[in-house]
This record gives sequence, C-alpha cells and structure tokens, in this order.
Amino acid sequence: MVLVATVVYVVTFDNMTLQRYVPWIFSVGVVIDIAGRVMTLPPLKNFRVRRLNNILALSSILLIASAYFMFIGKHYCIITILLSAIMDLWYSYRIKGALEDAKK
Repeated sequence: MVLVATVVYVVTFDNMTLQRYVPWIFSVGVVIDIAGRVMTLPPLKNFRVRRLNNILALSSILLIASAYFMFIGKHYCIITILLSAIMDLWYSYRIKGALEDAKK
C-alpha cells in the first residue's frame, strides 16, 4: 500500500481527484507496515541488535512524517520516504550478522 500510494502521488501530481485519496491509502499502509515491524522485532540481546532496532524505529517515524507531509500537501514526503527506504535497506543487510553475533 505504501509503494502504490507513493507511485500514485508522484505520477498524478496534477490530478487532484486522486491526490485526495493518496494520503489515506499511504497512512493505512504505514500503520500495517509499523504493526508488522513491531510484531517481528528480534530480541534485544546485544548492543548491535538494539542499535539496528533503533534505526528501524527511526525509519518508522520517517514514514509517519511522510504521511503527515502528504496530508498537508508538502512534497517533503519524497525525501522522508527515500531516507526511510535507505534505512530499511541498511537494516536488512546488517540484522543477519548482528543476530548471528548475538548467538555466539
């Protein structure tokens, strides 16, 4: 939902009919995404895992900020979505090694 709403937001820049619904679709997607992140957090065994979980929490806050920017009509949401995607990518590459080190 987040990806669909973002693409529609960027593509239909001049179409105000679709622009009214995009923030709502994006917000529902953000709520589902954050709920999924909370449900699948790894246990906080060592400092690396806690640090990576904090990065994931900051990424979630950026998604909430993106939804807010969409509601008020600012285009800062593109920057916050990009930052959130970079943080998620970093998290996905680093968490496997952190969890393996925590098992040792």
